[in-house]
Amino acid sequence: MSQALSVIKDYNETGIFTTIKGNSIEDKMSLFAAVNDAEKLSDNLNKEIAVSNIVVQQVDVTDENSGEVTQQPRVIIIDDKGKAYSAISVGLLSSIKNIIAFLGDPNDWPKPIVFKTVEKRARNGYRFMALELVKAKK
Repeated sequence: MSQALSVIKDYNETGIFTTIKGNSIEDKMSLFAAVNDAEKLSDNLNKEIAVSNIVVQQVDVTDENSGEVTQQPRVIIIDDKGKAYSAISVGLLSSIKNIIAFLGDPNDWPKPIVFKTVEKRARNGYRFMALELVKAKK
């Protein structure tokens, strides 16, 4: 199974996917801190982030107009210094799937890869967040 499919499978089955490995209390505390203490990614648009870990968590979101509750992906990106950034965004989840499909698990990278947080606009005018690869300067 490809790593991207594994992300979808884990997320769909358990409501969470994480690249934070290990079962020690320290590992579990790192995961908790990332989920609990993350800054809003929307407050950090156009910021370059050296990604070292990724967490995707299923959360309930209430529509302000209808009151309907739906499950949405909350994507948490953790940088090389342990700082976490999060957004509830299907577009960002798409970026994460592509990163894992093409670049693999961040734990297998020789060093953190730098991405820039951006806001894009779909054809229908819908705005969404995404990650763009920052190419190394020569």
